[in-house]
Amino acid sequence: MPRHGGLTGNLGAGKSTVARLFALLGIAVYDADRQAKNMLVQPAVLEALRQRFGLKVIGQELQTAALAEVVFSDPQHLQWLNGIIHPLVKADYLIWRQQQQGPYTLAEAALIYESGMDALMDFVIAVTAPEPLRLQRVQLRSGFSAEQFHRRQRHQLPQEQILQRATFRIDNHEAAALIPQVYALHQQLCEAHG
Repeated sequence: MPRHGGLTGNLGAGKSTVARLFALLGIAVYDADRQAKNMLVQPAVLEALRQRFGLKVIGQELQTAALAEVVFSDPQHLQWLNGIIHPLVKADYLIWRQQQQGPYTLAEAALIYESGMDALMDFVIAVTAPEPLRLQRVQLRSGFSAEQFHRRQRHQLPQEQILQRATFRIDNHEAAALIPQVYALHQQLCEAHG
């Protein structure tokens, strides 16, 4: 039976890049953030969003940019939305992981601690990068302004707290070679599996 791990880090740290490297090594990776976006279009969730936020956010289909603007500017809205989405993602993840084989699985989740998913994990890997580099990556990838980046980042644990709670660390910046770190950790996790 595989062990189950989490892969987390702040916005722009490079979680998805690290997840792809583990996937190339044959490890099953659950993308919790993608699944959370998929859960947003379930009929019951859409109806709850329509009732809570009205047509300014929900037209004929979900307007994710408008929804993000609303929820990331009001902590109560974000808490309400997370209260709906996080349990759905956890339930989906538990079904997914029962179907996986191999020495271990990974769940990539930006809010692994905030959502309580860490309680389902045997270990957690934190991906780190300096804030200026993370901001630059997010601006290039998503076109966010510095204000948008900081507004979203405020809803995540600080990198230092993530590192204190994580089992393993992968540094993702220019001075640290990423592939050797991922491979060494993969070997360590495979050896621990037996």
